Amino acid sequence: MRKTFFTLFAVVAILGGAWSSAIPNVWPMPQSISQGNETYIISNPCELSYQVHSVLPTKLKGYYTEAVKFFERIQLNEHCQETTGDFPKSNFYWSSSLLSTRFMKNAIHILVKDPQVVPMVPGTTSEAYSLSINEKGIQIDAETYVGFTRAMTTLSQLVTTENGVAMVKNTPILVQDSPRYPYRGIMIDTARHFISVDTLLKFIDALSLNKLNVFHWHISDSDSFPMEMPSHPNMTNGAFSKNQIYTREDVQRLVAHAKVRGVAIVPELDAPSHSRSWGEASEWTNYLTCLAPGFPYFGIPLGMLDVTQDRTYELLQDLYNDLQKGYFKEFKHIHLGADEVVKGCVDTIPGIEDFKKAHGLNDYEDVFAYFVKRAKDLVANETRRIYWSNYDTLYLKFEDKDLIQWWGNSSTLEQGFETYPNNQFILSNYDYFYIDVGMGNYFGNDSWSSYSTWGHIYSFEPDTLIQKEEFRKNVYGGELALWDELGNDFTMGTKVWPRGIAFAEKMWSPKNCTGSDRMNMFIRMNTQNNRLISLGIPAGPASTGYCEHHPDDCGF
Repeated sequence: MRKTFFTLFAVVAILGGAWSSAIPNVWPMPQSISQGNETYIISNPCELSYQVHSVLPTKLKGYYTEAVKFFERIQLNEHCQETTGDFPKSNFYWSSSLLSTRFMKNAIHILVKDPQVVPMVPGTTSEAYSLSINEKGIQIDAETYVGFTRAMTTLSQLVTTENGVAMVKNTPILVQDSPRYPYRGIMIDTARHFISVDTLLKFIDALSLNKLNVFHWHISDSDSFPMEMPSHPNMTNGAFSKNQIYTREDVQRLVAHAKVRGVAIVPELDAPSHSRSWGEASEWTNYLTCLAPGFPYFGIPLGMLDVTQDRTYELLQDLYNDLQKGYFKEFKHIHLGADEVVKGCVDTIPGIEDFKKAHGLNDYEDVFAYFVKRAKDLVANETRRIYWSNYDTLYLKFEDKDLIQWWGNSSTLEQGFETYPNNQFILSNYDYFYIDVGMGNYFGNDSWSSYSTWGHIYSFEPDTLIQKEEFRKNVYGGELALWDELGNDFTMGTKVWPRGIAFAEKMWSPKNCTGSDRMNMFIRMNTQNNRLISLGIPAGPASTGYCEHHPDDCGF
């Protein structure tokens, strides 16, 4: 890490060298942050200069420039429009050699160890960074492009504007940061209701602003199949309408947007259950069962793939390849679903009894396990598989490298770890992280589980739920799940935020981090919520308007 700095900001007042005890208004809280008592005025905030001390091909420079434009919007857009009548302008200067040691004055200095590593691959891509602001200037050091975006998130939150002046308070500042868990996601279900591309783009923006790194895309379900698949164009016959389809161009746009924001998209085609909509494509007509209305649940026919037919796996291979070798190949993860297979659906498969005898299978659990074993071989070696799991499916066998997404109750979580001691877990415990429940069901009756408030989500602590240290080490991360039977473009944002904000700090920041007491946590969370709203990202209120403005009076 280079030690040479040049002055970026003009010092307005030096109040002494003692470290300040003020809680920085950043979210999520970094692993380590130290502050002083100085205040800096940003000399030319509407035309900042950035010097990148890393050699980059021209095609990759756009990622860095687009990231800067995005993060400058957070605190500087309004200021610059008021003071100059225009948006902020950024000037980039690129080093021509890794050996270059010339540091420009009045520039933000960016040093990225592996600058050409751009896509976010959970568990592989480093998000670590350091950020230094002192009397010699400002410098960002990161392992990768994604780490650079995380540093820009923090820097954008440290900039404040008051009375027409842009400044950074409580300097010198030194941030050393990296996530507590490598996987921090939110699942959006676009099969129960179609969610527009514009809404998903804003959602990806919000993920990045909260240092969340995964958009788990639940693409298809019994209700609809809304995505164009290059290998099987007929799949969108299962969409609600021709106007509710994600075209190839739509998907490519979302992927490009996610890469710039440092976010991975993890696609899911839930199988073999939840597949009624697949049958709208003629090639699947003879390879689906369990289509009786209301069976085995009330409402939409569930649908199940005929797991006994070789052709089922040939067709499935095509669809998987569209995802893992096509649209989402750079993110190197695929979610295979594998939940809620019921005995009644297995029993409706033609010739199922003869099939079980021929393959030495005893019951529906064995048939389900047979599917999982065959389907896993359809996934490329470089792609990591993810499966839903809860107490009801602990009979399934997985390979050690497979990721287990636990959606069962927290009380049964350790049984999952006991069953799969060599696997890493994504925690989606429904009693904490299901954010669709608590608002009734689609028949107007009570929900099957209770509403998780932002306070309840923030109280989640894996080390409290998991008693054995060897199991704690297997926590890969966590994910909120937004099933959309009762959700659409108008409700999605308010269901996710501010609860997703609370979740983000629990997954990124150290346990019992600075500012996690109720009062400071609320002030910082509400500030972050307002940042999203100022960018046009729909978010619900964190409290009453009075308490948001006067938290000291409200007993947090």
